[in-house]
This record gives sequence, structure tokens and C-alpha cells, in this order.
Amino acid sequence: MLFGAAACEPTDRPRSEAIPARVVPLEDVVLAESDSSYIGRPVGLAVHPSGEFFVIDGFRPRVLRYSRSGELLTEFGRSGEGPGEFIAPSGLAFTSDTTVAVIDLRGNFISLFDRRSGEYKRRRAFVGSYRSISVGRDSLWLGLWNEERGTALAVWSVSNDSISYLLPLPEVYAPQSLTRMLLGHTVVAPFGDSLVVGFGGVGRLVIATQRGAQLATFEVPVARRRGLPSDVENRMRETNSMEGAVRQSSLLWSLRRLTSGALLVVHADMELRSKTYLMDLFVSVISPDFKTACVDAPLPLGRDAQPWFASAGDTLLVLEQTVNASDRPVSTVRRFLVDTTDCTWMPTGLEVVGSSGQLSSSRSAPPVTRSR
Repeated sequence: MLFGAAACEPTDRPRSEAIPARVVPLEDVVLAESDSSYIGRPVGLAVHPSGEFFVIDGFRPRVLRYSRSGELLTEFGRSGEGPGEFIAPSGLAFTSDTTVAVIDLRGNFISLFDRRSGEYKRRRAFVGSYRSISVGRDSLWLGLWNEERGTALAVWSVSNDSISYLLPLPEVYAPQSLTRMLLGHTVVAPFGDSLVVGFGGVGRLVIATQRGAQLATFEVPVARRRGLPSDVENRMRETNSMEGAVRQSSLLWSLRRLTSGALLVVHADMELRSKTYLMDLFVSVISPDFKTACVDAPLPLGRDAQPWFASAGDTLLVLEQTVNASDRPVSTVRRFLVDTTDCTWMPTGLEVVGSSGQLSSSRSAPPVTRSR
């Protein structure tokens, strides 16, 4: 990859004195590990309504199931290409109270397992490059880039076993663009009969129907994070190093629907030092009508964390792996409440697509469903 010689500052967007949400730490859950059963490299987290934690280990491809207090209950899956095996497990979610789905990034299939026993049930192939997973009504929503169709999203209807490919890839994701290579990401949060979809390197989030028709767009205002300069592609190309390129903007990291009807958005400001990525994480809350936002509350995690997010009700959960004094990895589920009581609410610039000029009331205040 070639870069020009000039350097530039990360962003020239104005800063705001807006009061952010208060991120309140709750009790952490340390996941039990031993010499024979440990998480080598966590690459996914899901939380069942019972409070159980499911963690993907990317080092030894498998899933570990923990009690709500962190006790190891079962583990299932292994390296391979056969039924119940993984090449590169990368995401998981629950299709029902008794079934957990695991995405294989390289195998391009979704495997279903019994939640309690870990018994393999079946799998479903998909076509595309996997990015993220979320749960809807009787469906799994995937951030999935299908180059042949030019789509960025897919939905698997579990009951009739059909996969639909929706929403066009953003124009800025052209082949060889640095926006695509360094910022490219797709995350989705189902909202009853609609969706919120976000793209890394794209300033505005999209509200769409579950058939992919765009209803509106909005942005998350900037107060403390770097934000996304309008000329981010040129800025990245004008830097003289990869380290400089990744410092030009914030990266959209996660979307989570809260039971309050609000949308929780996580951004990361990243740095690359000695081949190690460091990051500062910021949490923003979008009101249920998408018109206002409380933005950029710092998330108190280590800068060298490689976090994996989940939610339970209105609690944000983050899986973080650190190294203790004995040089052993420790995997901890950090729990946070995001308190917006004293927030300064800023306009999102909500723009409705189409001639009606407004969202229907059912979409302005979507029905409550559990986020995972």
C-alpha cells in the first residue's frame, strides 16, 4: 500500500462542551479459567436472558458457556470443516431460548447448537464477507458484504431457512479505497419492524424497513471523539504511514438497542503503535425518536483492550482480556449502566427519505425487543 509524503491532523471538526452520559461501572464477572480450559483469544460474546455468557475462543476454535457468576459450564466445537467444527468462528447469537448460532467467518456458514448441551444441530451456508451479527424476530441479521450482489446486509429467516441480501454497499467502499480497507464495517440493530444500519467510514446511519427500503438517515454528533472528516479518504492517502492513516477518524464499532427504546452507539479512536492497536472508546445514546443524541462518554477500558460487546436489557457488557501479574490472561465481563440524566442532548440532523416528510409513529418509538 502506497502513501503520499504529506501528513495532516486527524480532524478539523469543532469540539463541543456538551455534557456526556455518565458511564456507571457495575460488578465485573471474572470468567473461570484453568490450564486445561482457558480463553486463548476471545473473538465474540453473547449473553442469554438467563444471564449465561457464551464466549468464542479464536485461538482454539470453540465456544465456552459460563454461568452468570463466571463458572465454566460446557464447551463445544473444535477446529475443522465438518459438522460442529469451525475454521474461524467469529460471532454468535441466540435463535431461540434453546439454540445458539455461531458464524464461521472463513467457512461461510452458520452452525446451530443446543444451548445447554452443545449438541450440534445443523448449519446454513451464506455468501459474502461477514462483519457483524444481531437478532431480530425469528431471524438473524448479518453485516455481510456480498460483492456479486453489491449488498451490505443479509437476513436469515430461521423458520423457513431463507436468506435475503439487502441494502447496497456504500459508494465509498469502492475496491482499493482506504475507507473500505481501514474503516469498512457494517453493524445493524433491529427495531421492531425497522432497522438501524451503520457503516464504518460513512457519516450517517440509515433507518430502513426489514425489506431494505431506506426510511431516514441521521448522524451521531461529535463532542470528544475524532469524528469523520468529509475528506477522510484524501486525508488517509496523504499521510506517510499506516499509523497516520488510522488516526484520521473515528471507527464505528457497535450498535445496541436498549429496552428503553434508545440506541447505544460505540465509536473507537484508534492508534497503531509497534504493530499493536490502541483505542479510546466512546459511548453515545440516540433517543427513541432518533432526533437527539447524548454523545461521546468515555468508556473506562484499557487502551490495549480488544473489546467484544453485548447487552442485557439496558446494561452494556464488554468482554475484556488482560494479563495479570503472573503473566496469565484474565477474561472479564465488564458491566456498565449508561446514565443520561444530566446529558446535553444534541440534534442528529434526522432526514426522512421520501415524500411523506415524517417517520410513522411506530418507527419513531419502536416496540421494545431484547437486544443481544
